[in-house]
Amino acid sequence: MKVHGAAAMALLIVFGVIADRHALPLVRRRSKGMAGTALLALFVVQAVSGYGLWYFEGDRLRAATEWLHWAVGFTLPCVLARHVLRRRARRVRRTKDSASADRTSSS
Repeated sequence: MKVHGAAAMALLIVFGVIADRHALPLVRRRSKGMAGTALLALFVVQAVSGYGLWYFEGDRLRAATEWLHWAVGFTLPCVLARHVLRRRARRVRRTKDSASADRTSSS
């Protein structure tokens, strides 16, 4: 659990950098990235539930928090992979469209 906690602290730092450098500029441009929004929300839920596992009292609350932390922990990599792969596919499409437009305009 010590490694898990240390990794969580490092991930919170990475999350802060990504939120500042990647997510906030897109929010300001009013980009409609549902996978990115879901990813941000899941990271926040994961951080809060991790905090709750240390400090919440009461068996029922702790059990619910533990279940939530596990569920989000397994869901988060899937949403992250979808976000990254979809973004890469969109970038490849734009590159192909741009290359074909350049060939058409130069002919």
